[in-house]
Amino acid sequence: YKTSLMDLSPDLSPRLGIATRLKPHYIVHGDDHGPRHFFLSGSELYAVSFLKDGMYVLNLDTRCEHLDPLARRPVSSVDPFIMVIQVGRATLALTETLQVYRKAHLVCPPRSSSWVRCMTDHSQIPDRKVKLSGYVVVSDNSFTVCDTLTCSCLHFNLDAKKWHVVMPWAPWGEYPPRDMSSYRFLNGRCVFVDGFIYTCSGKGLAAYELLYEDNCVYLDIPIYLPLSWESEMWRTERMCLDYAGKDVNSGAILFWVVQGEYLPVSLPLSFMHFMKDAITSNVLCIYRFANEIS
Repeated sequence: YKTSLMDLSPDLSPRLGIATRLKPHYIVHGDDHGPRHFFLSGSELYAVSFLKDGMYVLNLDTRCEHLDPLARRPVSSVDPFIMVIQVGRATLALTETLQVYRKAHLVCPPRSSSWVRCMTDHSQIPDRKVKLSGYVVVSDNSFTVCDTLTCSCLHFNLDAKKWHVVMPWAPWGEYPPRDMSSYRFLNGRCVFVDGFIYTCSGKGLAAYELLYEDNCVYLDIPIYLPLSWESEMWRTERMCLDYAGKDVNSGAILFWVVQGEYLPVSLPLSFMHFMKDAITSNVLCIYRFANEIS
């Protein structure tokens, strides 16, 4: 496995929309009511508070924003939202106890929405609170999250509405299960391509093969892909990853990898296209590429 930097060629840079430094497309100044989750749907960017009802909607084309006050959820501050995920055509919110809520549209008034709880099966996972470090959408009806308290991964199937613990893979049953407690698997928004989960790691990217057998989900040992432009200034918690496509000739997988910076007030930035889910600042800077590849 080999990684290389693709912005060294003058022919590729304009086509890939790569620049030395991205400029803000729009800056949103929020309130001080704590962290929010951001997710993109079409040309609209949504901001969901950890604790408060209501949802801010920003149109990236018109730069108009409004508050949807009816986007209420039947949860208390005891079990707040900790992550918002788009899975297929559904927008899901997770709580600390891994309750799943689905964003539903209201008939009246128009363009309003609410959060509806999904009745889920937790029988295969421990009954406790979690602290999530990252997630990956595996298909249009499933996703996987990483719990930092146990350094383990949990898989959810939207059709079956059931949680599963992702087990370490032991080939052919020859070896005992590998201890997963020493790993922090997923960081932020991860990418699933051709059976592998890709995530930002301390020295570049890490790839985990996701395996299915006998109604169980397994995670193979990681393959580390060091970045050719490794720098001491690159921090995992400020790296954002997205899938760009495949090279037509070689079949090589292309990713966007972006390194965030810090505001003068020492609060982190978030990049729209890569969607760090938990935003703790009250200022959101949105960056867009001039050109994108499909």
